[in-house]
Amino acid sequence: MVGTWAQPVPGLEGMKQGFTLEEGGKASSINMATLCYETWKQEGTLLILSGKSRGNRQTLQFSDTLTIEQLTQDSLVLKKGMLVLRYARETGEQGKMVSMTPTKEMLTLKGELVISAETRTFKPEGSSDTYWVIDKTGKLYREYDKVTGGIKNGTPVHAELQVEDAGKSKEGFAATYKSVYNVHKINRIYK
Repeated sequence: MVGTWAQPVPGLEGMKQGFTLEEGGKASSINMATLCYETWKQEGTLLILSGKSRGNRQTLQFSDTLTIEQLTQDSLVLKKGMLVLRYARETGEQGKMVSMTPTKEMLTLKGELVISAETRTFKPEGSSDTYWVIDKTGKLYREYDKVTGGIKNGTPVHAELQVEDAGKSKEGFAATYKSVYNVHKINRIYK
């Protein structure tokens, strides 16, 4: 989560606002005149930003508690009540994800694929580990349903996939698996 996260300022073309999160809990605001972030911490799925709010000739201490809805290598989606905030990592930064160790190496693996309403898993041949999968092709679920004759019915099938290990997730169903595989290419799915 460490890095610089920004979003466009509505109505001001080319202008961005956001924040920088540094190792050790230091935070700073980007193009926010009234909110000056000073510290940050993550508690489970919560991001807590603290600092000073300036306005009307006074400065007040504040803390914003936001729910982390989604965190990837290059995007961060936060929610506060009904408000959804979408940030992109500023380019030129790799950044370090909390509890994530992405390899960025493409792997071609054969194994067992299972997709159901609450399951998207892949178990490579010869491994006892099972991985959560995220479809980056836009075709995986359709191909799976074609082979199984159902709609995400949980039937195990054989698959050969090109994947990228995105590291351990701390969110949702994916958090119970060893790691997350981003599927970039489907070589073959069969019974």
